[in-house]
Amino acid sequence: MTGAAVGKAMKASDRDQQFLQHAARDGLAEIQVGQMVVERATNPEVLVKDHEKAVQLFSTEAQEGKDADIKAFASKTLPTLQEHLQMARQLTQQQGSMSQAQ
Repeated sequence: MTGAAVGKAMKASDRDQQFLQHAARDGLAEIQVGQMVVERATNPEVLVKDHEKAVQLFSTEAQEGKDADIKAFASKTLPTLQEHLQMARQLTQQQGSMSQAQ
C-alpha cells in the first residue's frame, strides 16, 4: 500500500478496516495454500473453501462497503476471485473423477 492508501485506510470505517484486514490475511492465506497445494496436490477442497470465503468477503464489501476506494477495490477484485473459485471447483471435480477411475 502506498502512504496515501495507508492514510485513507486509517480513516476508513470499522467495517472497511475489517475488510482490509481480512482481505490481506486471506490473500496471504491463498498464497500459502496455493504453495501447499502445488507441493502436495492432494486436497483441492481446501482451495474451494478458502475461495468461497474470499468471494463472500469481497462480495459483501463490494455491496456494503462505506469507503468508495475500498469498495471499488473489492468490486474490481471480485471477478478474479470468482474465476479462481471456479477453477478450484473444476480441479476438485477432476480429482474426484480420477480417483473413481482408479
